[in-house]
Amino acid sequence: MIHQLAFNQIKNVWRQYILTGSSQKVKKFSLSPLKISPEAILESSYDGIWITDGKGYVVYTNEAWERITGISREEVIGKATEELLEKKLFSDSVTLSVLDNKKRVTMMLYNYKTNKQTLTTGNPIFDKDGNIEYIVNNVRDITDLTTLKEKLEKKDQLIDLQNTELSHLRTKLSLHNDLVFTSHEMNQIIDLAVRVASFDCTVLVQGESGVGKGIITKAIVKNSTRKDGPFVKIDCGAIPANLLESELFGYEKGAFTGADSKGKKGMFELANKGTVFLDEIGELPLSLQVKLLHAIQEKEIKRVGGTNPIPLDIRIIAATNKNLEEMVSKGE
Repeated sequence: MIHQLAFNQIKNVWRQYILTGSSQKVKKFSLSPLKISPEAILESSYDGIWITDGKGYVVYTNEAWERITGISREEVIGKATEELLEKKLFSDSVTLSVLDNKKRVTMMLYNYKTNKQTLTTGNPIFDKDGNIEYIVNNVRDITDLTTLKEKLEKKDQLIDLQNTELSHLRTKLSLHNDLVFTSHEMNQIIDLAVRVASFDCTVLVQGESGVGKGIITKAIVKNSTRKDGPFVKIDCGAIPANLLESELFGYEKGAFTGADSKGKKGMFELANKGTVFLDEIGELPLSLQVKLLHAIQEKEIKRVGGTNPIPLDIRIIAATNKNLEEMVSKGE
């Protein structure tokens, strides 16, 4: 049974609490005769009800709270909330938070005994001086809802995975129609190209001359999110080294003798929102590799003779017939 003094106090504020749900100061007023006691109403609630006094001592719990928590009211009535929290009966305390903040508080809590998750809302009831007199906690078991939510999320993930696999299969079938090959190794390369296409990352295609590096690159671009954007191919071995920087990154007016008076956009700028294909990247001079690395990492460039960085939204695909690791070890 609820402590008689607490019951009488709660009865005085019962009607306004139900009507307004207010956590502000409550004015007492006389109630119309009830055919059922407030205690019977509390006991009939499907949600758990947990009431403490203004110091956090438990004065009442209903039967639903016992069902949800697996704890009998005899174990908690008259006990301090801090003491029960220390015993790990629940993961956190709404009551203590209400006492600290002096306003309504809602928390997601976990019950260690029943392994249930609850949504608990604590509402303070103030006396005429503005002090918290009681805290009424509503405890709702949301374990089934949480479990259902997790199951739906797993199903959504499975559907997303299946859609991705279907997309890969369609892309692979499309490539089979565009390319002619029979080897198992080539099939693996096509499968990898299809998977890489869906990720907006930098790609390096390696292989001897004439094996189809350009074809694989076009296949990646065709099946990427940038397929409708510009595609700029740069043959790093065909452009003179002294012109390569200005061709790649452009230049400002007056940057050098013979420069266009209006300046010029480089190939990287022309490929914005699309893809840059650096063919034979192994021919790129060592002096230019630092600037290229900056463009890859920071997604921005500076024109020759310029000082302001130019942001870019591009994907870079590079190809080479050389052993880059060996070249790096030799400092080439």
